[in-house]
Amino acid sequence: MNEQLTPDGCIPQADCPPPCRQMLSFDGFVSNKTAQSQQVEAKIPSYQLRGNNECACPTCHRVFSSERAFDLHRVGEYSEGRKCAENLPSVGLELDSRGRWRAVR
Repeated sequence: MNEQLTPDGCIPQADCPPPCRQMLSFDGFVSNKTAQSQQVEAKIPSYQLRGNNECACPTCHRVFSSERAFDLHRVGEYSEGRKCAENLPSVGLELDSRGRWRAVR
C-alpha cells in the first residue's frame, strides 16, 4: 500500500510521535515495504550538512561526502565551462547509506 508524503517530505510513521522529520528530500509516493531499504539521494536545502568534509552543489543540489566526490561530479573542459554530470555512477560515484554521493573505493 502506498502512502502520500506530507508537503515537508516527512513519511508519517505510527510509532513515531510528531514531529517525525527526515532530512532527505522525497517526491511522490513511497511504498511502505521499500521505504526502509530504498536508498534516497540527499538534496539541499533539506539536508543539513554535517562536519567539515561534507559539501553540496549549489547547481544540482546534490550532497557529497567529500570535496573529492564533489570535484568528480563536475565534468567538461575548464575553457568551455564545466557542468554537473547527469549520471554520477559513470564518473565513479555511488550513494552511501546517508544518501550522499561518495567516490567508489
